[in-house]
Amino acid sequence: LINEAGGVIAISEATRNWAIDVCKHNPKDVHIVLHGVSSAFADGTDNMEHISKVRSEFRLPQDKILIGLVGSIEKRKGHDLLLKAFASMDRNAKEKAHIIFVGSDKSKNQKNKEWMLKEVSNNGLEDYVTHIQYTTSVKDIYQALDISILPSRQEGFPLVVIEAMMANCCVIRSNTEGAYEQIEQGVSGYVFENENVKQLSCYLEEVVMNDERRQQIAKAGQERALRLFTNDVMAKNTYNVYEKLLNK
Repeated sequence: LINEAGGVIAISEATRNWAIDVCKHNPKDVHIVLHGVSSAFADGTDNMEHISKVRSEFRLPQDKILIGLVGSIEKRKGHDLLLKAFASMDRNAKEKAHIIFVGSDKSKNQKNKEWMLKEVSNNGLEDYVTHIQYTTSVKDIYQALDISILPSRQEGFPLVVIEAMMANCCVIRSNTEGAYEQIEQGVSGYVFENENVKQLSCYLEEVVMNDERRQQIAKAGQERALRLFTNDVMAKNTYNVYEKLLNK
C-alpha cells in the first residue's frame, strides 16, 4: 500500500524486504503493519457442547485429536508433507488422531484433489483422513480442531495461522514468510523447516501425545493472537503510520 506522503505499508518483514530490494523503496519509508483477523474467532472456544455438535454435523470423530489443514488443495499447501509426517509417527500417536483437510480444488478436472487422494492412499491413511469442501462455517471447524498445521512450501503472511491461533488451536507451520512474526517458537506454536517431514512429524507427535503441552501452546497462541493480530490492532497501527507520515 502506497500513499501520497510517500510511505509504504508492508504486511510482514518479508514483504518489507521485497519492497526495498525489488521495488527499490527507501528502507525508512517502508513500515510494517501486520495483518489481523476478527477477534470473533475466539468466541465460544470453551463451549464443549458446541464443539461436539460441530464434530457431529461434519461427521468428525468425537474421540480423536483432530489435526486440520485449512487451505485450497494444491501442492504448494503441502498436504502431502502432512500426510507423510503423520504416517511416520508412532502407531500409538496415529491411533489417537485424525486429519481434516478443509478446502476446495480450483484446478481443472479436479486434478489436485486426485493428487491429494493418491497421497492419502500411498501413505495408507484412508481411515485417518476426512476431506471437507470449503465452508462458510470455517470458524466452527477451527474451534472443533485441536491442532492446526500449515505445511506450505510458499506463503506470504497466511491468515489461516492467525485464525487458528485465535480459535485456540495448537499451531504448527513451516518457516515460510511470516512464520516468526506469527509464532514464538515453542511457546505459542512450532515452526519447522520447509519440507522437513521428519521435524514436522516430531513436533506433531509431541503435541498429539502430550495433552497438557498441546493445550498450553494453544492457550499461549490464542493470547498472542488477541494481543497482536486483531482487526482493531491492525487498524490502530495503520492509523499510526498515516499520522506519522502526515505530520512529516
